[in-house]
Amino acid sequence: AVRTMMLETRKRYSAVTITPHNRVVMDHRAATEQTVAATVRTKEGPERRVSVRGASFFVFSGGLIRRWADYFDAQGFSQQIG
Repeated sequence: AVRTMMLETRKRYSAVTITPHNRVVMDHRAATEQTVAATVRTKEGPERRVSVRGASFFVFSGGLIRRWADYFDAQGFSQQIG
């Protein structure tokens, strides 16, 4: 499911940049705050540059990510892409 989602995302988004702001790591957990910017191909036509701030939370076990949740300003993102 994640692979399919990422392949579809690559069709619409290009020139993706991630600017980290904060990171907290404790035991087997981590939290990050970042700004993600990308060029978006919209269904209506022209490409647009968008930027959204968000946070990610991770739980690790055995050196692997076992849980990953992202939160971002969905309303601000929607307003930017129209």
